[in-house]
Amino acid sequence: MDHVLLLRGRTSIGSKLLQCLIEHFSNKNDLIFDPLCGSGMVGVVSYILERDFIMGDLNKNGKIVFKHLLDYYLNKKGLIQDKKLGSFVFSGE
Repeated sequence: MDHVLLLRGRTSIGSKLLQCLIEHFSNKNDLIFDPLCGSGMVGVVSYILERDFIMGDLNKNGKIVFKHLLDYYLNKKGLIQDKKLGSFVFSGE
């Protein structure tokens, strides 16, 4: 792992900007860490760009929201979900 891209806090960064940042600051198979992932867009872009990722959130439904978002983008881009998803850590009650 040469680089780790860390994005924290509440954001509504578009997927194109995230793609540029992740491509610039990481390589394929690098680890992307998003401790407050919200809807999980960083994880989706990481997945599409072949990066490993660890995401966390306080919302116990975050994993469900992320999986739906990932399915939407994979279907939209015609990609096939053929690899294991990254890690998702729930730290809420």
